[in-house]
Amino acid sequence: MIDTDFNKWTLHDASIDTFSIDWNNKTCQLNLKVFLKTGEDAVPCKIIWRDLIEISIPSKNPWGKSVFINNQRKISEDEYLIEMQSGDEIKISAGQVELIESKRNL
Repeated sequence: MIDTDFNKWTLHDASIDTFSIDWNNKTCQLNLKVFLKTGEDAVPCKIIWRDLIEISIPSKNPWGKSVFINNQRKISEDEYLIEMQSGDEIKISAGQVELIESKRNL
């Protein structure tokens, strides 16, 4: 599954694992676990931003420490915001974004 409609993704309560940046290819990858289907367990996914321009990943925890996403929204043509349940706001500017379900180990 690949989805490119950032505002429609159901990231509430998704847990963030790792961020990685590929400077040479101008990409940012977020590994996380997402509840893709109601009533089912969270599954490993990745969000990939391409044509990366800028990224801000604060960890000030104004509402308390948390690895869970509260909500997300696209705030302009190339700006994406992820609000954490900690109160931190992750902001990423990039040309494209996609959510990809990671392959499960069988």
